[in-house]
Amino acid sequence: MPHNFAALILRHAQSSPDLRAIIRPSAWTSANVLESESVTFAELSDEAASYRAGFVAEGFVPGDRVILMFPVSLQLYSLVLGLLSGGMVVVLIDAGMGRKKITQAIADSGAVAIVSVNALLRYRWLLPSLWKLRMYSLDSSGFCMKRAGRLRRETRSASPLADRSPVDHALITFTSGSTGRPKGADRTHGLLTAQHEALSQHFPHAGDEIDMPCFPVVTLHNLCCGITTVLPPVDFGAVADVEPGALWSWAETQQVTRMSGAPAYMEPLIAALEAGQAAPQTLRTLGVGGGRVPTGLCRRSLAVLPGRACKVLYGSTEAEPISSASFEEVVAAEGEGVLVGHVAQQAEVAIVQLPDELVILDDRGLGPYLTEHGELLVRGPHVNRNYVDNEEADRANKLATQGGSVWHRTGDVGWRDAQGRLWLTGRVTDLVTVDGRVVHPFPVEQAAEQVVGLRRAALIDTGGPHFVVEPQHAANKSALEAAVRHFLAQRDLAELPIVLVEQIPMDRRHHSKIDRPALRATLSAKQ
Repeated sequence: MPHNFAALILRHAQSSPDLRAIIRPSAWTSANVLESESVTFAELSDEAASYRAGFVAEGFVPGDRVILMFPVSLQLYSLVLGLLSGGMVVVLIDAGMGRKKITQAIADSGAVAIVSVNALLRYRWLLPSLWKLRMYSLDSSGFCMKRAGRLRRETRSASPLADRSPVDHALITFTSGSTGRPKGADRTHGLLTAQHEALSQHFPHAGDEIDMPCFPVVTLHNLCCGITTVLPPVDFGAVADVEPGALWSWAETQQVTRMSGAPAYMEPLIAALEAGQAAPQTLRTLGVGGGRVPTGLCRRSLAVLPGRACKVLYGSTEAEPISSASFEEVVAAEGEGVLVGHVAQQAEVAIVQLPDELVILDDRGLGPYLTEHGELLVRGPHVNRNYVDNEEADRANKLATQGGSVWHRTGDVGWRDAQGRLWLTGRVTDLVTVDGRVVHPFPVEQAAEQVVGLRRAALIDTGGPHFVVEPQHAANKSALEAAVRHFLAQRDLAELPIVLVEQIPMDRRHHSKIDRPALRATLSAKQ
């Protein structure tokens, strides 16, 4: 049966043509948004049709993969819809991954073209992965590089959407590569539809919803829902540097009802509310995910956002959503680890201890491997079955069943409490052995946040276990080290070496997860 995911979005050009689909701030100060632009669902449909006609005129055919790599804008979503409606495949690569991983992702994408900006394409002679691609620039032109304006053609009639099947590639998004080479997650037309349906059921939206997500892919879901997306005034490559005054003022002006983002993005916003900034009265829902959400942030958020539905969101590039928990649950919970809550209705989660090199289950299924505390596996119609052109990654992260379904190995370690809620205690690759016993990092790191003068901590193995501490600004380091030593003694970890560093590196994408490979490299260089 033919299926094109773009139809879920373009249908709203008929049912709600004048409703603003996306509103984007284009200039702002620390206190206010100065300029903005917007596009209605009808205008978005027209723009997508123009880009689709342009790609066809340039010789692109269904199945061709095209990299889009430039800052989030209205044009980005017009191009995404133009490509999808024409049966072509969108490849999104996060510019915040760093040059090495960007180069790896481009090389592994299987793309035939790239649409980007001069900031990247001016280095085209130094990046062999770009040489075989047709290059289009949004802001310049040059030898072997065309202006992106060629990809847009005026058209007066909307052509039928390209026939696609549910298993055809639609969107390829690359993981951050925090544990190695970035992997291209294969989001087919069927998977994108299933993810939209799963998000709609797990996080229902009201008819008057106006959403301000700091996760760009969420905008696609909002467009499917036919609701307005208000983009925040922030550099998506540096979300922790958000200007709280500008954002809260913008949210008030646009009557935002729902917000979401990573912990590092939410932290300064909540701090501003604590300092007297007002949140919009229209705000009903707050979601935080993309990294471990500190209990303290949940507690503080509840104090300054009374009556709002605040949730911890747990998911990944390969499986979104997996589970969620209310901030009230997180604050009241007692247990070892990070509470991520109740599993989404569409997801099935299993906790296992798997033998090495297992890639397919026999007729016993997961039965022999189930355990109370182990690696979390997830499957469901909205969970991606494989990576693009990467059998090695499939073997390491996917587990096929005799019935044809596929479990995704999250790499997270955790357990389920008596209420059926999930708790995370670390990553499979990050567990630490101390005096012959395995210690899970998340519970230790989370508890350490209560130590006065400590901003962040990491339990890590780098040729031996270490407890790495990042002090708060102007903290008394000798007093902090004594307090940390006392804390570790209470957890029977008194002999752990303590290492004070100026800053613990965080992931580039959300600035909310400890970049453990980078931290290991830093510590190893000092040894």
